[in-house]
Amino acid sequence: MEKAYGKREQNKINCRNSILKASRRLFKSCGYEDAMMEDIAAKAGVSKATVYNYFPTKESLLIGTANEVIEHVEEIRRAGAPEGKDSEYMLLHIIKEFTVANMKYPDLARRITYLNSCPTSSMYHTGDKMIDIIRAQVKEVQADGIYRSDIDTEDIVIFIMGLYYIVQYHAPETDDFESEELEKKLEDYFHKITAPFRNN
Repeated sequence: MEKAYGKREQNKINCRNSILKASRRLFKSCGYEDAMMEDIAAKAGVSKATVYNYFPTKESLLIGTANEVIEHVEEIRRAGAPEGKDSEYMLLHIIKEFTVANMKYPDLARRITYLNSCPTSSMYHTGDKMIDIIRAQVKEVQADGIYRSDIDTEDIVIFIMGLYYIVQYHAPETDDFESEELEKKLEDYFHKITAPFRNN
């Protein structure tokens, strides 16, 4: 169920979303380092002060972008699997959502992932939210008896995260894939790496 907002609150959300959208486009076209806050403000149709009010640094714009994806996937998981689909379908769907969202802005997504591993970055460990979602869904798949319960959940999560990082970093040809083609490729990889975890 969607939360109802007052007009003022909805305007704030719309403004924030416009700034994030403008920042992603400029980061992609100009590069992260060369995109200036005033350029982002101009593209979003707001003042520079407004941008700084929502996002005091460029890294905070990256955090905002990452959190948008996280919130979207959390909503999908809360909604549950469609009728006739099981918990493993939802796990694959979650991985697809993360991957396809990132491949819209591959260089930006790779920067976010890198900064997540840097102790000096304000983004350090922000990616843990994604891992928490995947871990929770893997546990559900195991509880449903689809994956073996004698295999440590964390081991399964490591393999799945490995797939995510391989697609993101070591398969540069995916930058040119259409979403449907990328999803098909990802699904094929997913079923291959998770085969040993399934109860036959």
